Amino acid sequence: APKPWHRGTVAQTAQNLKAMIARRKGPAMDDNRMVYLEAVPPIESLTPVGKAALVKAIEPAFGASDAKPLFNGLLPRFVMQEVEVHKAALQSLIDACESDTKLANAAARQALAEKGLPGSIAAHEATDGFPESVWAKVRLPTLPRVC
Repeated sequence: APKPWHRGTVAQTAQNLKAMIARRKGPAMDDNRMVYLEAVPPIESLTPVGKAALVKAIEPAFGASDAKPLFNGLLPRFVMQEVEVHKAALQSLIDACESDTKLANAAARQALAEKGLPGSIAAHEATDGFPESVWAKVRLPTLPRVC
């Protein structure tokens, strides 16, 4: 195993470092001559490097259908899991409200049919509305509250 070059006194460390550099210099010079065959021009012949833009500014594509949200995936995994749990609970609540609404609509249609009233409000929207006597019949039955 090679000896560490930094062991011993400062003078010994300097001597070890000098010896290591001398050992590695020859192979490094040979490597440079064989691998890097392109000649390096003299520094006087080189032109100064000019300014260049590092990044070209572009407008973001808002509303693109295939664009992902900007910070998608930056939240910790446990937060993303909680978001999914919340989304599932929200979807369950939406489904329950839709079911309750369908039941309430069916009960309203049935109550209207029992009173001899039209089964939809389309007549109300198409004309100036139902007469007050019709609305009085509608107000009598009480329907269960949804959501």
